Amino acid sequence: MKHPEGVILRGLAPGDPASIRSLVAEQGWNAGVHDVETFSEVDPGAWIVAQVGGRPVGIVLATRWNGSHGWIGLYLVHAAFRGRGIGLELFRAALARLAPRSVGLDGDARQQSNYRRSGFVDVHANTRWRGPARAWRARPDAAEVVDARAVPVGQLVDLDARVVGTPRPQLIRAWLAQAEARHVALRHDGHITGLATARPARRGWKIGPLYARDASVAAVLLAALTGDLDPDDECWLDSPTPNAAATALMEGLGVTGAPTSGRMVRGERPSGDISLMFGLLAHEVG
Repeated sequence: MKHPEGVILRGLAPGDPASIRSLVAEQGWNAGVHDVETFSEVDPGAWIVAQVGGRPVGIVLATRWNGSHGWIGLYLVHAAFRGRGIGLELFRAALARLAPRSVGLDGDARQQSNYRRSGFVDVHANTRWRGPARAWRARPDAAEVVDARAVPVGQLVDLDARVVGTPRPQLIRAWLAQAEARHVALRHDGHITGLATARPARRGWKIGPLYARDASVAAVLLAALTGDLDPDDECWLDSPTPNAAATALMEGLGVTGAPTSGRMVRGERPSGDISLMFGLLAHEVG
């Protein structure tokens, strides 16, 4: 494939993580502190880097969830290098890496028409919620809350598969292993009824996933995640807008919500249970 003049597409190199963090920060995105390392553990070959003059100027993640489904995320080009076709080449390379899998993404509203032209269809809108840690502590009941890393990982992989509609074992294992993150699960009568993670970000904490049988379980998990954070630490969570119970819970907590991306898919759509998804895992990897 011929790329725009002077542009090389390649995989992740040892010196790239710092450059990727700078690229993401320049976009104003509030990335997780350890995201580069975590995403590399999920799928080491997922990174596609656009290089000009020895410098990374664009990136995209093309993550293989399994043999049938994949995800595109963290798709960006430095502002000074836009308009040269670099973004289009990155996107094409991501689709090629994921073929013949169906592909999902969380698309920025400004780009959704472009994704539709590439064969993606709308699944649902997302809402971003944010507020200080104190706001997320409405129901501090830790009676059956456990460290999720003490739960047999197969149970958590099964829960994730029920929510998203397809198994993602490597993603869940890597997510539970990420540095400095907090992981909690709720157990009832021997069954796992909820799972939640908070990871440190450039600003505050990013919560996701938040999977729960119902809003009361979600509230307990949120309280357990944030209970010993600094009360003023900002926490962020993205939920699927059609999950009315999630929206009602967030509004009841008094956190601030605003429309964000839209979930889209090209190819077979996984048949997950959105009623269990109170918070997305991460836009970058699904």
